[in-house]
Amino acid sequence: MKKGSKKSIIWMLVVSMMVIVMHVLPVKAYTPEQKISVKDYVQYGTYENKPILWYVLDESEKGLLLCQEELLKHRKGEKSWLDVEELLEQEDLYMGMVAAFYLDPDRIIFQTGEGTKKNPYILYEEWKDPYIFVNGTQVTLPDIEQVGDKNIEEPRPSIEVNGVLQEIHTMTYDETGNKLTYDLKQPVKQKDIVTFSYNLGEDATSAIAKKGTNLILTNLYRTAVQNTTIDQGFDPIRIIKPLQDEWVTLGEQKKLTVTAKSAETLHFKWFKEDKVIKEEYQNSVKGEVSSSYTIPSITQQDIGKYSVEVSHASDMKKTECELKMKQQYQVTTATYPYDAGTIRDNSVRQDGIYYLNDMATVTANGKGRYDFVNWTENGKEVSRDRAYTFKVTDHRNLVANFRWDEPEYIPQYTIHVKINPSDAGTVRGDYTYNKGEHVTLKARARDGYVFDSWMEDGEVVSRNEEYSFTVKQDRWLKANFEPEEKNFKEEWEGLSSRQQKAIKEQFEEYLPYTTLEEELTLEQLDELTKGYFTRKQLKEVYRDLDLFEDITDLDLDWKVVNLEKVRDVYFTDLPVRHWAYTNIIELAKRGIVTGYPDYTFKPNKALTVADTFTFLDRILLTHNELAIRQPRSTVERWIEDEESWAFEHVASIGSKLSEKTLRTIGSMDDEYVSRELLAQVLYEVTDGQLKKTKPLVAFTDTYYSDYQDGINYCIRTGLLEGTTSYTMEPTKPVTRAEMMTILQRLDKALNK
Repeated sequence: MKKGSKKSIIWMLVVSMMVIVMHVLPVKAYTPEQKISVKDYVQYGTYENKPILWYVLDESEKGLLLCQEELLKHRKGEKSWLDVEELLEQEDLYMGMVAAFYLDPDRIIFQTGEGTKKNPYILYEEWKDPYIFVNGTQVTLPDIEQVGDKNIEEPRPSIEVNGVLQEIHTMTYDETGNKLTYDLKQPVKQKDIVTFSYNLGEDATSAIAKKGTNLILTNLYRTAVQNTTIDQGFDPIRIIKPLQDEWVTLGEQKKLTVTAKSAETLHFKWFKEDKVIKEEYQNSVKGEVSSSYTIPSITQQDIGKYSVEVSHASDMKKTECELKMKQQYQVTTATYPYDAGTIRDNSVRQDGIYYLNDMATVTANGKGRYDFVNWTENGKEVSRDRAYTFKVTDHRNLVANFRWDEPEYIPQYTIHVKINPSDAGTVRGDYTYNKGEHVTLKARARDGYVFDSWMEDGEVVSRNEEYSFTVKQDRWLKANFEPEEKNFKEEWEGLSSRQQKAIKEQFEEYLPYTTLEEELTLEQLDELTKGYFTRKQLKEVYRDLDLFEDITDLDLDWKVVNLEKVRDVYFTDLPVRHWAYTNIIELAKRGIVTGYPDYTFKPNKALTVADTFTFLDRILLTHNELAIRQPRSTVERWIEDEESWAFEHVASIGSKLSEKTLRTIGSMDDEYVSRELLAQVLYEVTDGQLKKTKPLVAFTDTYYSDYQDGINYCIRTGLLEGTTSYTMEPTKPVTRAEMMTILQRLDKALNK
């Protein structure tokens, strides 16, 4: 007998035994801790309420999975069991002791492999029509979980935007929120079509599944969503601040406000009763937005119910309130004795009419020699304050009581003022006053003088031209004036030769290498002249540096950088789909960067020191970042090539660096700049002051870098990113395209 025939007979017997066991013998159910014996039939689970059996073949617990006839539609017709003999003739399947079969070509029911009690088979079904949404660069699958034993990054999808395959930058799995987020290199814009596809391939041991089920996403073909609003996807509306019922009064202004949140543009529709009174749209992509309706002056017609419908394309929420009129009360007042004084109140029309819970104030003033005593109501004292304040909760009837009083003697004092010099100015307010009066003395300088101070008993009591105080005694004051200050030339000539030399040395060492304008700022002039001159004197030479040079005998020399804006920019080697296209074009339009004479940009070309520092210096100049750390004598010890086209830019950046980094730059000639060196330069030129908005990432390849502080700073501030989730490639040269992206991030950070 042939070997194949023997095998067929054996498996026919196996099949017969399985049929008998299913109809006669009880089926065992095992837990992972129990022993499973050879030839056991274990009830593994069910599919559509039909039992699934596992037939154990040998001691290694390899086996076959079987199901009843209703579950299996075989191509050759209906059969009671899987055709074991036919299956075993497929040698590649038999050798692996197959534990998988297919109900149809697109649905995997059991994973391929060898099942044991410690690593049992998992029953999966197809996941149809998964929900995805888009927000900027992020494509998110909500309500999912990881299935299987692989890293979440291994089952990677294909994501297309308008038919163009996108590069996935990072993947993040939020176990708490059960969200899987793919971060693209480029953001998705309004009306873009995002297509998401997923191919599990031959290996079904790991995947992503809908939360709370055993569903696998297998071979998903082109699930798409249209991004209907810019940089956002579909998100339910949340009312953060709803409308609330309020009590109002006639004539008051009332502002009703609704605050909501959703990653879409929200439509606010306001109603008074059932009539539309206002509509507006607010973009909620970046967070909460509000809509308000203001009633300038409440009338009787404004009382009633108000509501707001907040909606977008896929959701709508409603909030409502009612404006109610407050109850009014009368507060009447009288004086005793009659005509002994007057009374004022703070009601809207001074008629004593108030609303419930208003704070009322009634103020009593005596006439002639009548002094206020107290307020009484129904014969009982309620207050001794001349201005009596209380909350209105009922009608009130108040009496202000006064008594006749003899006049009190009030002493008088004289304020004496001497002007110094006597013809330098004038003074008003040096009169005789009653004790306790409030006095303001006013000094005015004559031409050629300025006010200096008020003095008493040899001490300065005020330097303001107007000096106020309460009269308690006679006072003898002196108003001091000074001649007007000198002009710039007079002040310069009045300096000592040592002071003039110090200023000249300051200019020689700390004059900036580059500026955007032909003149220095007042702040720069003040710093370079060591604070010897007043702001008024500096303004004399601010816009006339020739005059400044003539007076000081200084030779001012720097490069004026001209950033010419360009309306239309086009590079032959830069397609619109290039990941850095937008950054390159925007900087080119601003005149920060330029291409080559042949109309190319060469985005992948590595940057030299000259190119890198030229681009960086231009960005810093636009933000008036002119601080200098190193004097020119130190800078030019290391930056020596004054004939270079980029000398001023390189020296300008070099003056903002530590001497250690400057020495490194000076020794490079015009070599390519590495990512780690650029990180250190950015750290030093911004003085480490940019806001840190990103978490620190520990890259495996930066641990021994000499520029660890600079790398960490640039990662935390968002200026640089890793090349992968775990690496940064610190020694890799920076390309022109990468530099444009970094400059755009720096530009935004300096704007904050």
